[in-house]
Amino acid sequence: MFKKVLIHTRRGFKFIVLFILAAFLIVAAITFLYKPTYSVFIDGQQVGYTENKSELQHKINEYVENGDGENKNVAFVQIPDLPEYKLCLLKKDIIPNDDEIFEKVKEEGTTYYRYYAIAEGEEEKYYVDNFENAEKVVEGLKEKKSTNIEKISIIEKYETEMKDFVQSEEAISKLYVEPVVKKVVAKASNSSKYAATGSVNTSLTTSSAKANLGISLIRPVSRNSYFKIWSC
Repeated sequence: MFKKVLIHTRRGFKFIVLFILAAFLIVAAITFLYKPTYSVFIDGQQVGYTENKSELQHKINEYVENGDGENKNVAFVQIPDLPEYKLCLLKKDIIPNDDEIFEKVKEEGTTYYRYYAIAEGEEEKYYVDNFENAEKVVEGLKEKKSTNIEKISIIEKYETEMKDFVQSEEAISKLYVEPVVKKVVAKASNSSKYAATGSVNTSLTTSSAKANLGISLIRPVSRNSYFKIWSC
């Protein structure tokens, strides 16, 4: 009985050894002919292979956040479908195409630019490339006491197309409205509201003027003359 058990044990051990050896040979053959890699899909379509999934995805994330770095006004890049990765075994003679995959991602993306509009009321007048320059325009108009300063505002813009930018000094010069000087007209007081009209003749003095009372005066005759008249 013990002998049979020993025989079966030896056979099982040999089988395990053969199995491990076969598995090792298979793994060695696969390793020699193939390499583990990732198949990359965009919108369900395979676009290539990459050996380093993390490095490729990091490069794509940097592009989404900052664009290609050539334009400082890039706010972000919108990509409708990010890549998907599936682990697979790829023959060693097939070369991964990380650069082609990255260019494919860029083709699918939409770039948004950030800049600032200087508005007067509801109308956007001029555009500058950053917030600091926008603040300079507002502060410049305040210092010059522009009459339209209450209507001036800064609007942060995100658009797919860039605008033509102006320098801060140019925007200040074109937006400045000079204060209007009002002329003050003195008003008559209530005591002199009603003014006298007409003319006064001051050519005669009191000593030389004669008062007209509406009657004629006769110079009286003397007493002697009176009696002489009646004695006749």
